[in-house]
Amino acid sequence: MPPVINLLVQLCHALGRLPALRRAPVQAALGRQLQQCGLRALPGIACLGAALGLAAVQQMHHVYGANVDFTLRTLLQLLLSELAPLLTALFLLTRSSSGIAAEVAALRVHGEWRTLAAMQVDPLAFVLLPRLLAIPLASALLTLYLLLIAQGAAVLYALDAPDQATFYSMLEPLTPAMALLCLSKSLLFGALTAASSCLAGLAAEGDWPAVSQASARAVLFGLLAIVAADALFALLPALWSPA
Repeated sequence: MPPVINLLVQLCHALGRLPALRRAPVQAALGRQLQQCGLRALPGIACLGAALGLAAVQQMHHVYGANVDFTLRTLLQLLLSELAPLLTALFLLTRSSSGIAAEVAALRVHGEWRTLAAMQVDPLAFVLLPRLLAIPLASALLTLYLLLIAQGAAVLYALDAPDQATFYSMLEPLTPAMALLCLSKSLLFGALTAASSCLAGLAAEGDWPAVSQASARAVLFGLLAIVAADALFALLPALWSPA
């Protein structure tokens, strides 16, 4: 079996270990990953969201002269359809993927992976499964957080006295379809980040240099996968529309 196919099979087997979530050690590992990838990323996401909201209002309203209603409505539509899930995924990729790949690679290089199996501890359930689940969940939650921070910062910067009509106009893009698109993108981008990180770690062989190489591969492959998936989302409406 080709090495890449073998690694993908291992990832699928890890996802098949979902019943292992009933075990306390696996639950604890999942909680640690959610804390590492999600909770500790909140300050950075808040800074990113605030900067995005302020920059959007500054450019669209103060530089190009768009009215406040149009600026806030357009920003929310862009956040839902593109910016929030994509920027969150790139933030998670640069912040967490190299560390996850290095952790998995270190277990492989030092033989600890086989040691866990010899101790009758399933490494797929204890090592891979928490990471494969935590990053997509963190991606979805952080996407919502970034969206709220960015839109909130834009509202505070653009409006001296918020009024009801402006809020109703701003929320026009918030439809079930747009919310589903945003959620789907965030989960998919998170899953691609998790998969690329775990695959890069599993592929590590040799000595210490393999750990750093796995970290670099995780970021590169994750970036390519996210960009390709985002391009596919952009092309889908054109592919589905009648000629």
